[in-house]
Parts: sequence; structure tokens; C-alpha cells
Amino acid sequence: MNDSTLEHLNFPDFSFRVVNKGKVNKFFDSVRRRFVALTPEEWVRQNLIQFMVQVYQYPLALMAVEKIVKVNGLSQRADVVIYDRSGAPWLIAECKAPSVKISQETFLQAARYNFLSRCLMCC
Repeated sequence: MNDSTLEHLNFPDFSFRVVNKGKVNKFFDSVRRRFVALTPEEWVRQNLIQFMVQVYQYPLALMAVEKIVKVNGLSQRADVVIYDRSGAPWLIAECKAPSVKISQETFLQAARYNFLSRCLMCC
């Protein structure tokens, strides 16, 4: 995947640090502080992160990427977790590549994360 094949998203245009590692393009994830493979899902995730940072001035220190969360005793990985200043989850985002249709399973996954965030804020 290269810059010319990245689908335009409904976000402002952001600049990313991109490097080519052999046949793989990678770009810098400012939350994880490392280069990651430039996949369609990662493209969505990084645009969401930059939107929160650059448009809403949300601090990187209150964000986590691919955070392990327990849902009904099962470990799942949330794409992006954004915390409030008290450390409680404020937003849990599940990012999908633009080509992925939002199915019932995707909706249920988001609902489980929503239930989890409400439980964490109540306890």
C-alpha cells in the first residue's frame, strides 16, 4: 500500500512520517512511539488519533492503542482507548478499514466495549 492507494477518509488531511521498509510502508504511531505497517485499518486508526490530537487538542498521554480489555472474562484488543483526566475510559474506538462493511458482529463488538466502559466508570 502506498500513499496513492490510501482511501480518502472523512477527516482533515494530516501529515504522517512514512518510511519504506523493503516492500512495506510504515508510518509513525505517536501513541506507541514506533513505526507500524501502513494497513487500511491502521490508516483509519492513525487518522482518528491525529483528529483527536490536532483538532480537539487531546493529549497523547491519555490515549492507548491496541489496549487489552476484558469483556465477559475474555481478553480483547480495543483499537483506541481514550481516557479522561481521572483515568477512566472516555472513548473506546474500534477501527475498520474503509472497505469493511459494518456488520451486526461489528456493532455487537462496539456494544461490548461500550458496556465495558460504563462498568469501568461505575466501579
